[in-house]
Amino acid sequence: MDKKKTVVLAADNNYAFQMMVAVDSLLSHVKNPLEYQLVLLVSSNFKNEYIDLLNNILHKYNAISPKFFFMDDTYSKVKIQLSHITQATFFRLALPEILSDIKKCIYLDVDILVQKSIDELFEIEMDNFYLAGVKAAGFYYPEEKTNKILKTLEIPSIDQYINAGVLIINLELMRKHNLKIRFDELIKKEYKNQDQDVLNAACYGKIKLLNPQYNLMTKYHPEDSQSYDKIPCLRYCYSKTEWEIACHEPVIIHFADVEKPWLDVSIGFADLWWKQAIQSNLSQFIMKMYLKELHERPVRKQEKLNTELANAKMKLQITYDEKAQRGRIIRQLQEEKKSITNKYVKQVQENRGLQEQLKQKESQINRIYASHSYKIGKIVTCFPRKVKLLIKKK
Repeated sequence: MDKKKTVVLAADNNYAFQMMVAVDSLLSHVKNPLEYQLVLLVSSNFKNEYIDLLNNILHKYNAISPKFFFMDDTYSKVKIQLSHITQATFFRLALPEILSDIKKCIYLDVDILVQKSIDELFEIEMDNFYLAGVKAAGFYYPEEKTNKILKTLEIPSIDQYINAGVLIINLELMRKHNLKIRFDELIKKEYKNQDQDVLNAACYGKIKLLNPQYNLMTKYHPEDSQSYDKIPCLRYCYSKTEWEIACHEPVIIHFADVEKPWLDVSIGFADLWWKQAIQSNLSQFIMKMYLKELHERPVRKQEKLNTELANAKMKLQITYDEKAQRGRIIRQLQEEKKSITNKYVKQVQENRGLQEQLKQKESQINRIYASHSYKIGKIVTCFPRKVKLLIKKK
């Protein structure tokens, strides 16, 4: 049995401060920080100043120093499909090997905010499961989207598809069944939802479902009291009671959307995130990041618009080219049709000429036949009389 409760987070320099806020929120709510061992998977170029700040947070709670694992370039060439995701999201797939002496761990994305102790997550039985997580409601509706996911991942049902932001991971069972090999195979498929798709495809059939209060995703607007009635996919995953409990008593809030509280202070639960940032003594650093974002966002938006405009022009040009090509094909077909029509008309005319000739021949034959029939009839009529005359002469 593991001596410590292992919690894993992963980030590169782009999400260093978010990791710090997440760690601070975790340690500020657990009953005994000394029972926890934090494992931080960071990029190989992770800045020393960020390591010092993270150590200061743990020192503040008298917690055990974190274990840093500097990830090499294993996932650097993986194609990123989502704009708000970095390669660090794939670090968790290496956990069975990295934590070779650990049986079970909790994995947390860095865009989360812990609101209550997560001690009870370590009490959940995982003997026959690879993973435990909360259903990713957006993948359960509409049916067209669900069917597309099932076809892509080659799984029989969507009933176990979970969000990968909060996970209980049975590392021991994964090692036993060599799941790391399966992960590496599926990464090559370049799924749209990245490592989340990889985990759901590889672990299907051995995924345990958790209550949504352990991963309350802001993309479903839990701050809106009418969200359950407004958003159909929620009703496919959770009962109304489960959702309402999660909204009012979340254990973990997950900012699982493009919009993040450090970029937009108006989104749901952003006030809680900034309150935690201030408590962690990181607000001055994060405020600089926020102000920088305010300054750079219009530039990025303009760049995005320019890119979209260029893409639209390219698509329009392709459309024009395709239209021109279709026009050429249509004109060619029309010419062929005209040629075939002319040949047909000519053939019809020739057939009419032949029919006229045939009629003339038939008429001529009929006249000849009639003439000969008359002569033969006359001969036949006269023949008996001539025979009689011959007999008489004899």
